[in-house]
Amino acid sequence: MKIGIDGNEANVVNRVGSNQYAFGIIWGMYRTRATDTFTIYLKSNPLPDLPPATDWWHYRVLKPTPAWTQWRLPLDLYVGPRPDVFYSPGHYAPRFSPIPTVVSIMDLAFLKLPHLFLKFKRGAKQLADWTKYSVKNARSIIAISEHTKSDIREIYDIPAKNITVAYPGVDLSAFKQNNTVAIKKKYNLPDKYILHVGTLQPRKNILRLVQAFESLPPKYRAYHLVFAGQLGWMADDIKAAIEKSPKKELIHELGYVDQRDIPDLMASASCLMMVGLYEGFGMPPAESLACGTIPVVSNNSSLPEVVGESGVLVDPYSTASITHGIMVALDMTDEQKIKRVELGRKHIMKFDWDKSAQIIINCLQRIN
Repeated sequence: MKIGIDGNEANVVNRVGSNQYAFGIIWGMYRTRATDTFTIYLKSNPLPDLPPATDWWHYRVLKPTPAWTQWRLPLDLYVGPRPDVFYSPGHYAPRFSPIPTVVSIMDLAFLKLPHLFLKFKRGAKQLADWTKYSVKNARSIIAISEHTKSDIREIYDIPAKNITVAYPGVDLSAFKQNNTVAIKKKYNLPDKYILHVGTLQPRKNILRLVQAFESLPPKYRAYHLVFAGQLGWMADDIKAAIEKSPKKELIHELGYVDQRDIPDLMASASCLMMVGLYEGFGMPPAESLACGTIPVVSNNSSLPEVVGESGVLVDPYSTASITHGIMVALDMTDEQKIKRVELGRKHIMKFDWDKSAQIIINCLQRIN
């Protein structure tokens, strides 16, 4: 079978979220390929860390780039070499297509929590419109979690048989217990710190996390709060809260961190925080379990699905609950922590790039 893939989400230097998903799935397809032929469609030349071209793995660069999924890509699908099926590992499928399309949906936060997108109204409307179009016209849909699958069924009235779950993966060769002093020295971090990994934006509930950190009793004064992630949109309130915090000197903003440093940051952390208001999946908690670090996560959306019985669940709308969750994680005995981490390692074995890539390939083959 000839498979076409929109590779633009993966073809960026600083990968976060959907970029990491596309990159992981593309490499998984490359590793698990049997007899299929793949063409990766791009707006610009492939970055050197994408899979190398072969006689069965091709890159097709289409220019000009404005409105690329709206007219440039569709035009090529009509007049250029035509694959049997086209897969978009993101919300934007080609606007028109002469062949069946499959699309991956990360989450529907822009519909579930629209008040968080008011200052980003134009972009959110475009995302909502194009996602609806992509979902309604797709022959099949890939969801990154059972929770996202449920949301797709509820909002778009799509039959469950048309939605397949393919989880993001955890690279166990990179994310492992490797507690080193080098990473603390590199980023000038203290011995004890609470870590948050991800873009700083309202959906991540950063304001309540900062408030919860401020509310920790004096016995936890040795702990710092570390943010590893770039500032996102609508971040003014977040910046102001950190600047005005009575614990400002204990809060570290690292900005975007090289992905190669994330495993060591996690392994060296006292606990990991992901207390967002909504997550389509949320990779950091699963990755932290692989590193032997307990995650404190929201009790909503996909996060209980991600951590299983290993994480500490909190109410993301309650600062007191988040504070309590931090204390539970920090106060665990070595025996309690080891038990949870062992459970976590078994649980995260289902989060495998190659397995998910094969699930998607099987879905594409069924369509053809």
